[in-house]
Amino acid sequence: MRKLTCLLIVFILVVCMTVMAACTESGDNNSSSEAASADNSSTVSDNTDESSTDDTSEPDIVIKDFGGAEFIVLTIGGTDSISEILPNTLTEDSKSWLTLAVNEAIAERNNQTESLLNVKIKERKVDSGRVGGQMLTYIRQEIAGSDHTFDVCAPSIYDCGTLAAEGNFWNLKEIPSLNTENEWWDQSFNDSMTINNCLYFTLGDIGITNKNATPVVYFNKSLAENNGIDAADLYQLVRDGKWTFDKAYEYAKKLSMDTDDNGTIDYNDLVGWAGQADDTWNFFFASGERIVSAKADGTLELSMYNSRSVDVAEKMYTMFRDNNHYISANDYFKDSNTPTYDCTGKAFIEGRVLFFSDNMAFMHYFAAMDDDFGVLPTPKYNEEQNSYFSLINPWTGNAFAIPTTLTEEEAYFAGAVLDVMGYYSVKTIAFEYEQRTLKYQKARDEDSIDMLQLIFNTRGCDIGIIYNIGSSSGTSLPIMLQDLMKSASGAFTSSYEAIADAAQLDLDKVIAAYGIEN
Repeated sequence: MRKLTCLLIVFILVVCMTVMAACTESGDNNSSSEAASADNSSTVSDNTDESSTDDTSEPDIVIKDFGGAEFIVLTIGGTDSISEILPNTLTEDSKSWLTLAVNEAIAERNNQTESLLNVKIKERKVDSGRVGGQMLTYIRQEIAGSDHTFDVCAPSIYDCGTLAAEGNFWNLKEIPSLNTENEWWDQSFNDSMTINNCLYFTLGDIGITNKNATPVVYFNKSLAENNGIDAADLYQLVRDGKWTFDKAYEYAKKLSMDTDDNGTIDYNDLVGWAGQADDTWNFFFASGERIVSAKADGTLELSMYNSRSVDVAEKMYTMFRDNNHYISANDYFKDSNTPTYDCTGKAFIEGRVLFFSDNMAFMHYFAAMDDDFGVLPTPKYNEEQNSYFSLINPWTGNAFAIPTTLTEEEAYFAGAVLDVMGYYSVKTIAFEYEQRTLKYQKARDEDSIDMLQLIFNTRGCDIGIIYNIGSSSGTSLPIMLQDLMKSASGAFTSSYEAIADAAQLDLDKVIAAYGIEN
């Protein structure tokens, strides 16, 4: 009797699925607007799905039959560039950072999303520079016209800010099918980018590019040991909240040797720390200071200059100006068009640099490294600081946004598919990229695994950097931070004062764009 009952249930299910398929094929269902108005949507999910992020509760996602509608994501890159939206045809070059497992995870994520919502995920690529260029032009032209060639776009975070201020994106908090508070969206990033209860772009487990754009501090374990530094002690410093600017500089000063006897320390020698001009942004953000901050009432204010930030600046520039123990890739453009890879990065891989600060993406080049390496967050300003902070690079990082060309129904469709893609990314793409690709294959110890998780959990951006506040002066406050790397001590105050008025005017424009009443 039990077998007969089971067979009967299976028969009924097959008949139902056949009828549904016939109904889908009989109509024109390629319009996301028509699909969005389909009946029988719900937020109920099968908790036995192995991709569920929580086996004890139902996910907060929309489950709806969208009738085979196409979901199109606009991304940066040529036809042969690596995609985080669709599975790739891997080459020897792309395998350096996109493993077969991650590529398969992209396909699995898409298959699960397409099956659950009855959609087809597509990608439209724009061959563009990271900032501005064709991507920015393409989106502006679509907004200005009446075409609907994409549902979601993924520009650089810089361009996201520019386009949001122009009113080109939906406020994601107003799309009922997309819950940006779900765990697969980066909450620390969302917090830093929410202004006046408006969040125009977001990122999270759905993407790989934004993770690659996260800064980290690598260290050579062999060099550390040879210079009296125990790797376990470094990790413990982080856990105890004692990995600070002072401690980083103390350790960097343990190594300096002019091995080629040319009278200067460079990437051909032994050196304590190798970085680049972006370290100024990373350290300033890691200190907890911000160029622009949101006040409790949701308004924005210039917050870069205060007594604490002056101390922060002097402390970090003390290390950056020490040419015997710190070298910057920006000084070697005379030797290479890509000095981070060909000069400072190569020196770290070949065992001549104790600490190397760069983005997460660089870890994928360490397969050729003989020495073991470890991973640390960007150091805090001092021990009294409550948390570590990691700045997502707005140039190399990207975020996801929904254009205002979409109607409410179309935005509902876009938000639903984007959220479900995020949901299914947790145990597919994010798992393979973080748990396996980075943690077990690239980072070579369990402590570094803990460090990576800490870094991912404390990521964010500075509104002042994204909107390049102060640029109307001919420079900007972010550029000022980089330029001070080569300036004399004490220049922070005068440099800020020279730009402050223009910076306030720029900020006023951003405030107006977000509808804030100061």
